[in-house]
Amino acid sequence: MLLATEATEVNDLGHYARNQSWEHGEHYGHVILGDLNHWAQGWIDWNILLDMRGGPTHPAPGECEGLIECGDDAMMIANTTFRDPSTGVTAVYPQIFYWYMGHFSRFIIPGSSRVGLANPLDKTGNGGDPKGNADGSLEGLAALTPDGKVRNIVKGML
Repeated sequence: MLLATEATEVNDLGHYARNQSWEHGEHYGHVILGDLNHWAQGWIDWNILLDMRGGPTHPAPGECEGLIECGDDAMMIANTTFRDPSTGVTAVYPQIFYWYMGHFSRFIIPGSSRVGLANPLDKTGNGGDPKGNADGSLEGLAALTPDGKVRNIVKGML
């Protein structure tokens, strides 16, 4: 079994509640499509929930490189420094790539099988650059669900 694991994004510098980076979502979509189109049978995200500093992390703050604080981004970010006084609830912010992962999870259900998909609009044959930036082509994936339905996921620009 080939399973894609340990994917993550760089910390989004605190723009969690607004002005989120679409690049992170595009990158996740590109990586997931690439892995599944190259025979991975599943895809696991490294971080589902982290705090606004990208933690908890393994290294101590003094072990980070340069001025960049250790930490990654996650599909959900918790503001652990603030709790709503009336409810005691911590604010949690879904990130752009949370919605990308949800799209794949909704349409490619457990037990689905990848089927071939010819994409005449993919100009380079790789669906974009390594960061997921569109090159004028489309990326796509087709899967046959256990109930016999074909599901297509397409990402890119014409």
